[in-house]
Amino acid sequence: MDEGAADDSAGTVANGVTVRVGRLDDPAGEGNRNGSTRAQNGRGGFYVEDDGPGIPPETREAVFEVGHSTKPEGTGFGLWILHEIADAHDWELSITEGTDGGARFEVRNVAIESESDSEFGFDSDTDSS
Repeated sequence: MDEGAADDSAGTVANGVTVRVGRLDDPAGEGNRNGSTRAQNGRGGFYVEDDGPGIPPETREAVFEVGHSTKPEGTGFGLWILHEIADAHDWELSITEGTDGGARFEVRNVAIESESDSEFGFDSDTDSS
C-alpha cells in the first residue's frame, strides 16, 4: 500500500506484476496522483494500473475491440467486456501510462451517492442477491 494514498490497494499477481486500484475523486480525474479531492458534482471514478509492459499509445483504442488479443490463446473478450460495461453505465473509460510505467485504466463519471457509501459509488444498502 502506498503510504501517500490511503485509498490505494495493491497486490502482486503472475509474473511479478503489481496491480494497484485507487479512487479518482475530482472531476478532472486527477485523484490520488495530485492529492485526493472530493468530486464536487457527485461523480468520481477509479483506476486500475500495473507496472507491467504497458500498452503502446497507438494500440490503446484497439484493445477494446472484440477479439483483440496479444496472446494466441486469448479470446479478446476481456477488455471488450470492460468497455461494454462502462458504456452501459455512461462511464468514461480511458487508458494511459501507469505510475510505474505499466498500463492504467481510468473509469470516470461514476456516481458517488454519499461520503458514507462505498468508495466506488455503489449504494452500501443495496442487496446484491
